[in-house]
Amino acid sequence: QVMSEASIGVVSPKACDVCNSVAKMLLDYLNSGKSIQALIKLLQGVCAFFKLAGPETCNGAIDLYKDEVIYIMRNLKAPPHELCTVVMGSSCGPLASPVHNWTVPLNGRPKPAVDARTGRGLTRHLRVLHVSDTHYDPEYEPGSNGDCPEPMCCRGANGKAPSDETKAGKWGYLGKCDIPLRTLESMLQHASQNHKASGARIDMILWTGDLPPHDPWKATKEETISNLRVTSQLIRKYFPTATVLPAIGNHEAVPINSFPVPNKGNYTVQWLYDEFANHWMDFLPQSTKPTIKRGAFYSIQAGKGLRVISLNTNLCYIYNWWLLYNSTDPKGQLHWLVDELQRAEDAGDKVFIMGHVAPVHLECITAWANSFRRIANRYESTIVAHFYGHTHFDHFHLFYDEKDESRPTGVAYMGPSVTTFVETNPSYRVYTVDGVGDKPSWEVVDHETYWMDLAATNRDDKPRWALQYAAKKHYGLKSLSPRHWHELAERFNKDDNLFQDYYR
Repeated sequence: QVMSEASIGVVSPKACDVCNSVAKMLLDYLNSGKSIQALIKLLQGVCAFFKLAGPETCNGAIDLYKDEVIYIMRNLKAPPHELCTVVMGSSCGPLASPVHNWTVPLNGRPKPAVDARTGRGLTRHLRVLHVSDTHYDPEYEPGSNGDCPEPMCCRGANGKAPSDETKAGKWGYLGKCDIPLRTLESMLQHASQNHKASGARIDMILWTGDLPPHDPWKATKEETISNLRVTSQLIRKYFPTATVLPAIGNHEAVPINSFPVPNKGNYTVQWLYDEFANHWMDFLPQSTKPTIKRGAFYSIQAGKGLRVISLNTNLCYIYNWWLLYNSTDPKGQLHWLVDELQRAEDAGDKVFIMGHVAPVHLECITAWANSFRRIANRYESTIVAHFYGHTHFDHFHLFYDEKDESRPTGVAYMGPSVTTFVETNPSYRVYTVDGVGDKPSWEVVDHETYWMDLAATNRDDKPRWALQYAAKKHYGLKSLSPRHWHELAERFNKDDNLFQDYYR
């Protein structure tokens, strides 16, 4: 029941009880003086008993995380009973410790009048490609078993498929599989050629992270760097002149989700920040390098009157265990964000905010999410849109005024994944943006989602990409302003067929 609830973001009293029991058991064990090897055997037994994964996966994951989890649990700066509240939210109890109960102050500058967002009737717009969660798997093997007992399939190690129904196709498989390189390249090729042919070339790319495959129990730094290099080269191959703006995903870390704070000694992710600081210079100016090396976030002037701020939202992700150690504004990123937004406001610029994990509750720890919402609401006239990935699904999120919860202040677009993991056809998104003229608003005017019909592609051995829908037409939106997205959400409450169409 608890696992089922967790999969849909529900935090029940039972879930809190289970979390607290596990945390207490682990702490009691560490304080008992018993050997770490005995603890590892216990955890391996738990993994096998509940059939969480096969022996290779269980043993690999435990070996990968054991040292940092033991260090964190032995060096907690807050009472143990607050652990589950940090991860699961206030449903599990209050937070009193200052390392977890914090806010980022605003600068006291008065909030300007809120701009009306209506869009302009222009015939020439900019096109912005959103690529997320590519998860290219160099070990993908056509003909292998796509329905294996491990968390990740479609590899030679999984053996040959026992039937045609479970056989990994040449272009992918709708199951617990990531994609071969040819599918990633096909997606980029289609996005490039299709829009160039229609006279609407891609001007900008928002690349919201998660590059390696879903095999964290065997991930290595070398494989992560190789995947970054290959994916970067493909993007530049098909978009040689586009402005490419990347963000870092939780899968880029080794171990996955591990972004240590304070990031020193034996526990560090500086190697990753340094690699990204070097590779991203193929797309970004040198002025962004200091904050990328500091924590993989940056701000860039991306157009006339537009700044793009790329955040490392893995520093708020609930499965980054280092936040149990100290969650107080890691790397000072939110303080930096306030300063950047104030500079944009003073200059009269608009801002896109992008990242991998959406900084909302159930994805982000409560203190970080609350501070981010306050910041986003204060600068609602400056921030025109948010862009994230991570979930692998196509959906949107609305931010609301803290004083008037019926008034939407901003919209976040979660782009679909290129990978098929789990059971999703490869997809990508193109935004139409008002970015032309002397004083562009930089509002998102419309967006189109494209998908690969994987069954037809494997059958014909020819990529079958098509427009799935255009948001404005499909949902009858007057504009893509927060107000009109809010009105659509209200319609979902009254029209189940419309909601099921959105949910599918």
